[in-house]
This record gives sequence, structure tokens and C-alpha cells, in this order.
Amino acid sequence: MKRLLIIPVLLALLVSSCDDTAKTIWLDHDDPRIYIPQNGVAFNTVWVLESNEYTMNYGVYLSGVRPENQKSSITVTFSVQPQLITEYNAGGNIYSGQVQALPANCFEISGTSTTIASGQNFATIPIKIKTDLADALPKTDAFGQPILYTIPLALESVSKYSLVEEQGRREALIVVQLDHPKFFFWNNRNGQVVIGRRVVYGFEPVTENFKVTSVGLKNDQAYTLTFAVDPAAVPVGGTILPADAYELPASTVQIPVGSYEASFPVKIINNNIAFRQTFFLPVRITATSKYSADVEKGVLVLRVEVKNDYEWSYRSIITSLLTQTGRSANYSVTKAPTTHDAETIRIQMSTNGTNAGTTFNNKFYRLKVIPNPADSRNWGLELIRITDEGTANSPVDLELNPNKTSYYDWDYETFYLNYRWRSGTFWVEVSEILSAQF
Repeated sequence: MKRLLIIPVLLALLVSSCDDTAKTIWLDHDDPRIYIPQNGVAFNTVWVLESNEYTMNYGVYLSGVRPENQKSSITVTFSVQPQLITEYNAGGNIYSGQVQALPANCFEISGTSTTIASGQNFATIPIKIKTDLADALPKTDAFGQPILYTIPLALESVSKYSLVEEQGRREALIVVQLDHPKFFFWNNRNGQVVIGRRVVYGFEPVTENFKVTSVGLKNDQAYTLTFAVDPAAVPVGGTILPADAYELPASTVQIPVGSYEASFPVKIINNNIAFRQTFFLPVRITATSKYSADVEKGVLVLRVEVKNDYEWSYRSIITSLLTQTGRSANYSVTKAPTTHDAETIRIQMSTNGTNAGTTFNNKFYRLKVIPNPADSRNWGLELIRITDEGTANSPVDLELNPNKTSYYDWDYETFYLNYRWRSGTFWVEVSEILSAQF
């Protein structure tokens, strides 16, 4: 009988010893406390809505107990205590500034208690701000400083657990900062910016949708916004985009019910933009069905330039030959030609850092592309010397090498160049392959 009794015990020990998985056991604090998370001087944005009321829900929090272990309904009492303002202002507080009580007729707090429900570890105190009355109050004091209108709130008691010991965490000076709902362009969300756009000549007109958004309003109704070009918003010294180079497909857009944003289209007509010039197109939100547009962020400023279809970044593989010595060298660089007109790019000669020496560093030329309808892989090229850019001018005898073929492969967007110029009585000859990189 003893042997039969021993066997089950041993099995149980073996089974338990095999289960060595680490387990994390969360324990509640033995002394949970209740406090106001947003305590001290707390700035709160209050939106001035058409209802003339705005309700902020001020939080009360129970720490030290997980929600699933919170089995009680806890009553937390509070009160408005004007002496908190007096005490605060008497302390100096040169950084936060002096505060002033929000008049009693400008807000409403129902009751003197809130409840942390079973299964929860927080509650809220609803504070209704009468925004029409608050908005009519003086905005600055006798010294021109903003008046910080404040609601002084303090917790008084709890039906279970304890209030936090630190008095400052049981009190809040709720600064009411009124603001009005605004509409603005999303690109300007952090402040007005100029948005650069380079369109390609010869391509179809480009229509781009710009997001218009809002802050502070409710989405329980639709809002209509009206737009127009505002010449006065062109940056100082800038030139407005010609009227035939853009279209506003619509002068109004609607933010639908349930949303806070919409898209406004702007169409750029590429082929009506002059080369080598920068233009600006400022579009402003000029009217709204309710509320208003932000004065600064409500204007979209586009910087528009046109380029041809050959202005890209290119990987350049170069072979340069000095006929004087017969010495050649190979190089690889990245080049970024710029647009001159519809068929021509401005490009740097391949001399910097090569065996051609430094005499011809930082020289440029223009390259005109001549389409070949019969063969898309063999378009003609014309080298045009630059003579009006001072030190960047081309060498006077720069030319395409008549002894070699230069052409543009439209299919693969690659230039095959052979050009030369004199260095003394000898030639510097360059063979270069430029492949567009996207």
C-alpha cells in the first residue's frame, strides 16, 4: 500500500517541475490614490461654436488599481475654490503670469461630485463654457497683456481609497483659452509654406488636389468653402502665374457631413508657362458658409516652373582623351542638366577632376535635341556654345566631334555624346554616356 501511495505523489512533482515558464503577476498598489492628472495651471482650448456652448470634460484618475480589479463605484466630490487664484497670484509666478477668475455666469458645473464607475479608473467633471459671454470679456489688461481667465477647481473627498497627499495634484487652475474654428490648407498646418511644382513642357496639363481641413468645428453638418486667386498674396518680388497657365476647375468645395476636410483642385497648363522663369499662384479661401478661414494658413502659395522632358538627374560615364599625350582616363559622376527651352538643356562640360586639368573647370554648354520621327533611338543633337555667362562660357572652339557620332536614345532616355575643344594646339576629346535616373 505504501508503494501505491508514493507513485502519484512523485508524478505530481515531476509534472510541476517541468512547467518552468516565467509568469508575470501584476499586483495592485496597497494604497491607491485619486488625483487630477491635468493639475496646476492648465491651459485648455475652448472653441467658440455657433451653439454658444462648449463642454470640456475634466479628468479625475484613480492610480494603483487595474480597471478589472476596481469593483466599486467611487464618489469623488469637488468644488470651485476662488482662494486658489488669490494664493497663486500672491506667489509671483512670473513665468505663467497672473490669472483671473472666469466670471460665474460664463460657466456651469452640474453638481459637486463625479463617479468612478466599477471597472473603471477614471471619471470626468463636465464643465460647460458659455462661449458667447466669455468671448465678450476684455482680452487684455491695462498693460496690454492677455488676461488668463481661470476656473479654480479642487477635489475634496472620496468615498473609497484616498486623495493623493500632494495638495497641488488635487487642484487645477483651468485656464480657458477661447479660439474660433478655422479652415485652412493642410500643407500650411505648421505655418504657411510655399509649395514648389515643376511641370514638364509638352505633357498634358496637370491637375493636383490640395487638402483643405479644419480645426475646432463639429462634423455634424456640411460646410461650403469658396476660393479665388489672390494676387496680393504673391511673395514680394515674385510674379503671378499668367491667367492662361492655370485653371481652378471649381470655385467652391464642400466638406461633407461626417468629415473635417475636402480637396480643392488646381490645374496647371504646362505649355503656357515661359521657360527659365519662376511664377507664383496664390489661392485663398475667400468665404465660408460658417466660421472663417485662417488668415495665414488659408492661402495656398504655389511656386511654378516649367522644364522640358530632358531635365533629369543623369549618371554620366566619361572617357576623356588628351591628343597631345594620347593619355585617356575614365570617370563616373552624376549630372543634373537644367532646362533652357522646350528642346534644349544647359549642361556642364566633363572636365572637373579629370585628366584635362583645371583650365576648363566649371564650363557649360547647351545641347539641343532634334526629334527623329523615323527612329526613336537615334535623335539628333546640336551643341550650342554659351557666350553670355562670363566665367561659365563654353570654350570658343567647343564642338561635337565630327569624327564620332552623337545622338539621343529617346526610348532609354540616354545621351551618347562625343565632343571636343582645343587645349593649346591639341584637342581634349570626351566620350560621355548620360543615362537618366528616376
